[in-house]
Amino acid sequence: MISLVFSTLPLGFIKRLIGIIPSLSVCAPPGIVLEFPFYLGEFKVGIDTIYPLERKMLTGQYERNTINVIENYVQLGDVCFDIGANVGAITFAIAKKITPRGKVYAFEPGPPIYNRLVNNISMNPLYKDSIIAENLGVSDSVTKLLWAEDTRPDGRGNGGMRSKNGTEVSVITLDSYCEMHQINKVDFIKIDVEGMEYEVLKGSESILKNIKPLVYFETLQEFDETKNNTLFQSIEDYLSNLDYIFYAVNNNGGITPSSHVGLTSDTLAIPKE
Repeated sequence: MISLVFSTLPLGFIKRLIGIIPSLSVCAPPGIVLEFPFYLGEFKVGIDTIYPLERKMLTGQYERNTINVIENYVQLGDVCFDIGANVGAITFAIAKKITPRGKVYAFEPGPPIYNRLVNNISMNPLYKDSIIAENLGVSDSVTKLLWAEDTRPDGRGNGGMRSKNGTEVSVITLDSYCEMHQINKVDFIKIDVEGMEYEVLKGSESILKNIKPLVYFETLQEFDETKNNTLFQSIEDYLSNLDYIFYAVNNNGGITPSSHVGLTSDTLAIPKE
């Protein structure tokens, strides 16, 4: 009913209404573009309602599990990596915790999404020294891959580098990036890369062995199935050999011990020490 009413209203009025009552964004037609000044209570971000992720940012419901983990485990002054940053929804949650003494390196390979990330950062000058945006993919080798945006209506704005068609993008490993930029402190790594989590971890072996950051990764059953149901187990085997223990993350950010059999889409790996 509300959607039908929205379809009869002037665009300018709809934008003002959503700015006042963000929860109404779920009923707004695609393509409403506006600036929202209260993401996580303080960040100004650009919103285009064609992107499901950005609609959720308006309502404050985007990745609450992840944001709760960040609130519980990331501290002032930490050095963090956001692998698969998209437009910065999680990057800003990290920046809120680590600023002013920490850094968050936000990696987003998709050119159009990266441009939206950079624009969002530019609207928050208090955090310009805390957030370093990189238009790079992350994997287990330094190479070039093809990035393609998800074309499903509920996937717009997401993208991956497992396609045979798309835009060529540069890809690095976290180990090579840290060596190049002389980064010797890493406290927290968040990984959300549409089924390439294992490759990201393999390319971070030196960091994981020697620095032992917390690792928070998101992966879905659909990606496990595309790899013959071995993705979760491969990640667990790899990190277990590096002395990490797995915890499933529940809806309020709490954690419980887990294994590949019971891994949820949100998993926190903590070094035994």
